Amino acid sequence: MKPYNYFDDEEEQPQPSAQVRLAQLVAALQVNGAKLRRTVRRDEEIVEELRDYPNLRRAALKWLAVALFVLAVVIAIISFAVSLHNQSKWNERFCDQAGQVCTDYIAKYGACRWESMDERYGKKMARMTGVSYLRRMDFNGDGRDELLICYLEKGLYFFDIWGFDGKNFSKFYSANACYATGDGKLGSWVVLYHTGRRYQVGVCDPQKPTEVTLYAMRGKKFKKAASCQYNVDTGVFSQNDKPNTEDFERLQLSCIRETRAGGYGDRRHGGIQHQDHGGDRGQPAGRHAEKASLL
Repeated sequence: MKPYNYFDDEEEQPQPSAQVRLAQLVAALQVNGAKLRRTVRRDEEIVEELRDYPNLRRAALKWLAVALFVLAVVIAIISFAVSLHNQSKWNERFCDQAGQVCTDYIAKYGACRWESMDERYGKKMARMTGVSYLRRMDFNGDGRDELLICYLEKGLYFFDIWGFDGKNFSKFYSANACYATGDGKLGSWVVLYHTGRRYQVGVCDPQKPTEVTLYAMRGKKFKKAASCQYNVDTGVFSQNDKPNTEDFERLQLSCIRETRAGGYGDRRHGGIQHQDHGGDRGQPAGRHAEKASLL
């Protein structure tokens, strides 16, 4: 027989009563119920968020649109400021270079004056002398001006067009002003034609002053672009036999009244600080000759 070992005996644990077990079950159910309720509430919150998602998306898109609009406005303001700064620097450079060219021309041909030409043109009629006309205007449509300068040399009028060729200020074009060999009382004049955003210049054969060839600046050269007719009696230009009093200017350099010639000298050398906006367009060519001024 195996010896009895006292230490092998275990204390018998009392079994909980049915009432205690029921209480424990209820407590466990309460704990699990609380967890379940929290889970259900969280699920409900998620469901509500999902229901509100379209509204949140619309609100987010609205704020995003506002932010993009503000950003676009800021960029536009900065771009405008930079553009103004660059334009100001370019304008200052243009005035410096054009001013030097004008100074050289005046030194060579003389300042703008007028002289009486009663014997040639009639009583109290005159012509401009020296550097007779200056004007900055856009000939190539790039939004930046070139310089038109007219002058008298050895009894004939010429006009030159200067502008920036890269970094250099260069002469792009030179030609005789229009005149008529058969009728000296017509004087001399320069033809300008405004089309789109640019100007073209017109030249004519002195033997046929009514036939005008228009030249446009393309690249760095002036090339033939079109033709028109000039009525020497009415001072009106025509294209395809249709009068055009809106887009042509005639800059009269000689055969002008002395009273007007005196004012021309002051207006034509008023400076080259501002861009030409074509303010004289819309008048017949004859009246343009009275109103032409340097802008």
